[in-house]
Amino acid sequence: MERFDAAYYDKQFYVTLEDKPDTMYGATLSSLLHQEGAASFIGTYAPLIKALETDVAGTYFASWFGAVCAAFQYSLWHDNAVASLSLDRVEVQLFKIEHRTGVAFRVNSWEAEPLPAENREAAVLAAMEAFYGQQVKPLLESVAEAAGINVGQLWGVMGTRMHYAMDRWLQEAQTDEERERVRQDFDTLFYGLEPEVFGRKKNPFDIRFRMMENPRIPGEQMRIKAVCCLAYKTDTGHGYCFTCPRLTESEREEKVSKIKAGAH
Repeated sequence: MERFDAAYYDKQFYVTLEDKPDTMYGATLSSLLHQEGAASFIGTYAPLIKALETDVAGTYFASWFGAVCAAFQYSLWHDNAVASLSLDRVEVQLFKIEHRTGVAFRVNSWEAEPLPAENREAAVLAAMEAFYGQQVKPLLESVAEAAGINVGQLWGVMGTRMHYAMDRWLQEAQTDEERERVRQDFDTLFYGLEPEVFGRKKNPFDIRFRMMENPRIPGEQMRIKAVCCLAYKTDTGHGYCFTCPRLTESEREEKVSKIKAGAH
C-alpha cells in the first residue's frame, strides 16, 4: 500500500511485521476464541504482570488489544483502506522489555482493501460492522469468560483509548479534509454502529466522560477513564490511577497534589 507506514503501526499500535525479541509466548488471536486457548493465555499473562486475580489479565489484554482496534481505525482514516486484521492473521506475542512484559501483535504481511471514492461512509460502516461484530466481539467475550470478568469492562477499557486516538489524529491531520474524515469515521464508530454489533445494550464507544485538569499540563483537560483497569489488583504497588473512576474526588485530589508537587 502506498501510504502504509510499518514503523508507525509498530510504534503507535504494537502491530508489527517482525517477531519481538525475547518473546515468551505467542498464539494467534483466533486460538483465544476457544476456552482452552483463552485460559492458556490468561494463565500465562497473569503472573507476568503480577496480577493478584485473573480479571486483571483480562483488562490489561483489552488495553493492549485496543491498539489493534486503533490500527484498524487508522487504516480507514489515514490510509483510506480497510486493514485485514482478522483474528487468524494476527498473533499476540508476550515479550520482555526491560523489567516488564510487553504485548505485540504480529502479522506476516500487511494487507488492506482500498476504500471506494464514492459512498465511502457506507463502506466504512460496513467495514466497522464486520470487524467489531465478527472479530472483536467474540474475542473479548472469550477472554472475559477465561478471565472471570464482565465483557463490558473490557469494552470500556478500549473505549477510553479510542477517544484519545481521535484526539491525536485531529492534531495530526494536516488539512481540513483530513480532520473532517477523522470526525466522520469516529462519529460512525461512536454513534453509527448499533449496539447489537457489539452484543451490548449500548454502543460501548458512546461514552460521556467526566473531565479533569491534567496535573502535568496546567489548563489542559483530560478524561477520567470509563472503567477501572484494575492496576490496583497487581503486586506492584501501583494502586489506583489518578484518572480511575473508582476514586472519590478527595482521593483524586490527593493523588493530583502529589503529582504536581513532584513536578516542581
